[in-house]
Amino acid sequence: MLQDAKELKLIGVLRGGPKNIDVATARKLGIRLVNTPGKTSRAVAESMIGSLLALTRNIARASRQLQGEGIWSPIYYRYSECGIELEGKTLGLIGFGHIAEKITRMLKGFDLSGILAYDPFRSPEEIVKHGAQPASLPEILEQCDIISLHARLSESSRNLISVKEFNRMKKKPILINTARGGLLDYSALISALKTGQVSGAVLDVFGDEPFSTYQELLRMKNVVATPHIAGGSRETVHRAAEMIAEELKRYALGQPFVNEM
Repeated sequence: MLQDAKELKLIGVLRGGPKNIDVATARKLGIRLVNTPGKTSRAVAESMIGSLLALTRNIARASRQLQGEGIWSPIYYRYSECGIELEGKTLGLIGFGHIAEKITRMLKGFDLSGILAYDPFRSPEEIVKHGAQPASLPEILEQCDIISLHARLSESSRNLISVKEFNRMKKKPILINTARGGLLDYSALISALKTGQVSGAVLDVFGDEPFSTYQELLRMKNVVATPHIAGGSRETVHRAAEMIAEELKRYALGQPFVNEM
């Protein structure tokens, strides 16, 4: 298609990465590419926090029971079934890009005891500037009550959290993945949930296995799962359109792009 598009000069990719474009061929043909990094960051940050609260305060579980089964259950006032508050908890962010920055700002009012961040591609000064504390991956695994994944998926980060990492988790944390399914070993997660190595999970993404693989996980009472909707908001749509429109204007005026790939 690119080879046949003889007059094509510019491609605008309305997503953070160019997964749907043959970038090598485009560059070989001299076609320039721009994209919209950060367009979903607010939406994903809000969704992560909302889903976390839905788990910690039994909102999703109680809603399913009340709306789905029509049962008004007193079980959620039993101490063993009660939810927990976020105050005093330690949050660990693995990957510290646009989304993690926003989460850090948005959670300031929850009086967490601390927010640790691990990102080998960000300087400690940048992390501190945005309100988090730089930490190593082992420190996050061992010290955090809540661990949230926000790293990019690459060969080096695939199954970043697997059996070895679950074994290092000291505080039986809640694990959150709203980033990429490939960052997490889901079979290891199921085992960790069963053994109590983690106390719960919030999942918006899954791996490449057939979806039936995850049915056991989805039936667990301490799991909140959504079908990859964290980045979906009306504002995200407008934001992406505005970002690409700005790049088109710059192209027409001969100005440098903001986000050229």
